[in-house]
Amino acid sequence: IKTKSRSSPPPVLSQIVHLTPERINYYKQQQIENDLYRKVS
Repeated sequence: IKTKSRSSPPPVLSQIVHLTPERINYYKQQQIENDLYRKVS
């Protein structure tokens, strides 16, 4: 059971709940950059 949790980390959304606002903003910024990259390419 422990090996399963190791191989598959929890989804990002579930992690954000336990993150600080600074980290949440970081993930939001990463998502925005990913969207912009897709639009450009």
